[in-house]
Amino acid sequence: MSEILGKFNETGGSFTYLGMDWVMVSVDALQEMVRTTLEIFGTGAHVIWYLIGVSAGKSFTRLTKEVEEGLSHEGFLEHIAKTLSSTGWGKMQIVSFDESNLEFKVRVVNSPFARNGLRSETPSCFYIKGFVKGALEEITGKKLECTETMCKAKGDPYCEFHSHVPAHTSPP
Repeated sequence: MSEILGKFNETGGSFTYLGMDWVMVSVDALQEMVRTTLEIFGTGAHVIWYLIGVSAGKSFTRLTKEVEEGLSHEGFLEHIAKTLSSTGWGKMQIVSFDESNLEFKVRVVNSPFARNGLRSETPSCFYIKGFVKGALEEITGKKLECTETMCKAKGDPYCEFHSHVPAHTSPP
């Protein structure tokens, strides 16, 4: 593993990146975790994965702010997208970033939740949807909604997430 991405400690069996301990999980194992939670909790598993994603997106963004001082809000999101892309979460791209109207679109090509022929009738990348929401809320300081408008598991060419202010509120 590249020193740029992190540091592996052979003695302690740990991997450090951005000053935090990390573990690597195969896509097959990740998909099995999703399947198992769906078997146990039914569609409630979608909420669980979504909320875990929101929390992870917020904490990762806070960590990024500590390490990457001086970036613009869009720069923070671009840095996060580059980091996630380089660590196996699919190729994340910022499609649009309209901070004045709090409208954002993020595309993920090759999401780990839709790889290996995984198919679904509905969007299935709940963790990434939550992560995008959490990251954008941490960046903007505003409450946002996030919708997965396209999903590779549904047969779309990629997954796409649209974040915006909730319908009952208006942009600043």
